[in-house]
Amino acid sequence: PLLEAHQPGVQMAVTGFVLLWFIGICAWTLAARALQRRMRERLESMAIFRDLFDDAPVAYHELDLNGIIIRENRAECELLGYQDTEILGRPAWDFTASTDREASREAVGRKLSGAQALVPVQRHFVRRDGSKLLLEIHDTLVKNSAGMTTGLRSLLLDVTDRKQAEDALRESEQSYRRQFAENSAVMLLIDPAEGRIIDANTAAARFYGYTHDQLLVMRISQINTAADATILEALASVTAHEGKRFEFQHR
Repeated sequence: PLLEAHQPGVQMAVTGFVLLWFIGICAWTLAARALQRRMRERLESMAIFRDLFDDAPVAYHELDLNGIIIRENRAECELLGYQDTEILGRPAWDFTASTDREASREAVGRKLSGAQALVPVQRHFVRRDGSKLLLEIHDTLVKNSAGMTTGLRSLLLDVTDRKQAEDALRESEQSYRRQFAENSAVMLLIDPAEGRIIDANTAAARFYGYTHDQLLVMRISQINTAADATILEALASVTAHEGKRFEFQHR
């Protein structure tokens, strides 16, 4: 009789326990599925990042807090002529020219510590075959979820050809100055469309009795005794590649 009296309460307790157990199992299952989904999304995101990193058309590498290369892409291997196993685990400055090595090592340390701004910088690198490259480095800090710096990611642009073109242009300009500005013969550079004097060398300024700046605001007609129509006709023939040599009397 006593057991029968308490039986409804026991049944309710068992039912409640089973219900709580069922709810717990459902909650655990939902939480596990959510965790699996987040892990799957994270793995997919990491895979996408790896693909973008590895297949990028420009050279990339990532450094740890000691400046050691922990990741590099195929473009960097091709640029420097090394296998990935020859790059990983080595300091980034190992691949710079000896003249830039110490400066590179110090700069990496300052960037990782936040003591140096992350502005583009050019460094000389040496390929595996001994040939030299001039690379422009663009850096970004790598940080964890807590916002702490964990490394440095660098993009390397080959600017060797651009630098050679700039040097060639500078040499051309210097050659122009030597052949034109410093020439002992009187020389003027004239705009054939309007007859404006674009440039004049020292000999021309001395010959005409004007300063260089004064000549640059004048037209050829101001120092030429010929009629304006005659001068314009001669200039037009130059534009049409019909005339190369003219004789005029100057003031």
